[in-house]
Amino acid sequence: MVSKATVIMIILFSATLVSAGIGLYTYLSYAKPLKALYPQPSIYDVLSKVSYLQYKIYSPSMGNMYVILYNNITYNNGTAILYNSTNNYVMEEVTYKYNTSGLVSLYSVMGNETIPINSTYYYAFYSSAFPFSNPYTGTTTLEPFPGIGPLYAIYYIGSEYGVNWKLVSQGQPQTSSPYASINLGFVDIPFFGRNYKGIDLSITPSTTTLSSAIKFPLTMSAAIVYINGLPVATQLMLSMSSANYLLFNLTAIRTI
Repeated sequence: MVSKATVIMIILFSATLVSAGIGLYTYLSYAKPLKALYPQPSIYDVLSKVSYLQYKIYSPSMGNMYVILYNNITYNNGTAILYNSTNNYVMEEVTYKYNTSGLVSLYSVMGNETIPINSTYYYAFYSSAFPFSNPYTGTTTLEPFPGIGPLYAIYYIGSEYGVNWKLVSQGQPQTSSPYASINLGFVDIPFFGRNYKGIDLSITPSTTTLSSAIKFPLTMSAAIVYINGLPVATQLMLSMSSANYLLFNLTAIRTI
């Protein structure tokens, strides 16, 4: 699934982050979200730790929306609802089942149809965004999709871009490349009335076709914290342009 040609450049806030003593202390203090991203957390590992999730989405073209995730860890299934609060209607409702191997099924309640389990829809479910291409105009836009974006998009999209999460989790840089770059910084992130030690992460592509699932130059930025064993993006932006983006803000989460 990961493009073989894609290599990412990791730019850390300090060139001697791991070798310098003070840099190592800083890294260890803030690196839990990175440590939780490698080895790769399976969808089972992620969903077995959360029962409820809500985040607000803003799109310049569609206004304010919410995604609400109800997850049943006993039966390994759940429902994700996409609600437009600007116009007050349910845009989409998706039910899903999963096991230790991954997603088993996706079903659109609104469309009354089974959604194929393939790389494109994995992308949609994991990132909470669906790339929609207009065959008449040739333009591509980002459409919101009910999923688990703030929980999983960081690893999934990064992997699509060729991020070596093992090196990142160890604070090591990757080789520079013309395909994309990733910026990583350690910061205190305010969330639910307290400060979490976390990371700011941004991925900026420089090519138009990156992988089988991502066929357009998608920029991602996220503020990531570690909550009860989960790497969680408290804020996530997926963007194609200044007028075509989805901004996610996590507003509620219930972990197990």
